[in-house]
Amino acid sequence: MPYYLSPRNPRILQFSPQSLSPLAAHAAPLGSGDDDHPVRIFDDTTAESVQGVFVLPENCDSEKPLTMRVVAQPVTPADANVSYGFAVKALKHGGDLAGAFVAGDSELHGVDDTADRIFVHEQHYAGLGLEAGDLVFFRFARLNSGVTSNLSGDLRVYQLSFNIPVL
Repeated sequence: MPYYLSPRNPRILQFSPQSLSPLAAHAAPLGSGDDDHPVRIFDDTTAESVQGVFVLPENCDSEKPLTMRVVAQPVTPADANVSYGFAVKALKHGGDLAGAFVAGDSELHGVDDTADRIFVHEQHYAGLGLEAGDLVFFRFARLNSGVTSNLSGDLRVYQLSFNIPVL
């Protein structure tokens, strides 16, 4: 289950690996990382993804970007880049579940060849049409797009979180 860090200031929404639901096809499997911590494991050749849902707080500032943070570890350390896919479908009361997902822009994030290192990658998303009170369905994936996203081997994701801008 996702949770806000503080009910009085709902700014950061965290998703553990167990709280992210697999998609029917090409789901990133649940596994264990170092010290048996649960992780979602994203392959370097198959487009695997997970999904989740949350409600934006009533004091959400929709004029500012949503910030996604990914806490990840490459299984095989290397000086390389990795990128993530993120898409949302925001619904208001009476909204249509059959609506399309809106994809956010992807950025490259670097990793290095140091073993057992955790990386925190941050990405900002604006223009997704999110508003206070929306029920937000999201999909998250590791992108495997050739030369630019060139990290080989599995990527362990320990946590996915969103910083929700508030007024």
